[in-house]
Amino acid sequence: MLIKNFSAFEPVLTDINFGCFLDTSILFACSNPLDIFNEKAEEISKILYKNKIQTFSNINVKLEFLDLQRRTLIPECICDFLEEIEEFDSKELETQLKLIKGKFKAYVNKDRQYKMQPNHIKDLRNVFNKNGPKEWDLFCHTYLKGKIGKAWDEAIELLNLKNLDTKESEPGLYLNSVPVWEDAIQIVENFGLAPSDAMILNIFKNSKIEILITADREMAETADAYLPSNKIIYLVE
Repeated sequence: MLIKNFSAFEPVLTDINFGCFLDTSILFACSNPLDIFNEKAEEISKILYKNKIQTFSNINVKLEFLDLQRRTLIPECICDFLEEIEEFDSKELETQLKLIKGKFKAYVNKDRQYKMQPNHIKDLRNVFNKNGPKEWDLFCHTYLKGKIGKAWDEAIELLNLKNLDTKESEPGLYLNSVPVWEDAIQIVENFGLAPSDAMILNIFKNSKIEILITADREMAETADAYLPSNKIIYLVE
C-alpha cells in the first residue's frame, strides 16, 4: 500500500509491531538542513520517536548515505582549503577549486544542497595529483578525515537506528526469511531499479518490518508494484 498524504501517515503507526525501514533519502534529509526534504524528514523522525517506533536500515543504505556525505562534504572541505591556502603552484588546480566553491556558494545562497558528481571528484583527484602523487590523499586526510563517519554516527543516534542484518544474532527476530541475491536481480530486471535499491527492497520484503519510508519516487513506485499488500510504503513529497 502506497501512502502519499502526510495526514495518513501517523494513523498507520498504531498497527506497527516491529518497526519502520528508512531509505537513504530520509536519513540523508534528516542529517542535512539544506536537503529539500529536511523539514518533512525531521517531522517524520519526531513522529516515530513519539510513537516509540524502532527504525531500521541496512548496509546498502549505509553505503549510499556515506557516498552522499562524501559528495556534499568534499565541496565544503574545498571551501575550508581555499580559506587557508595563500598561494597555488598550479593554476589549473586553483581554477578548479574556485569553480567548485562558486557552485557550492550558489547552491547555499538558494538554500539548496550541492553534491559533486562522482566523475567530477575523480577528475579533481587527478588535478590534485599532478602536483604530487599524494596531494589528494593529503587534502582528504587534512580536511575530510573523521567527518563522514561522524555523520553516520549522528544519524544513528538521531534516529535510534538499528542495522537489519541478514546474519542477525537472533534468527527470526526481524526476518521471516533470508534474502537471496537472485530475487534482487529479478527486481533490477523487471523494474530497472538500481541494484543497491533492489537489495533494500529485497531485505524489506523478507523482513517483519511493516513500513518503508522514502523520498525516492522510483523506489516507492517499484515497492508498491513489487511488495505484498501488507507492506506499507510512505512516499515523502
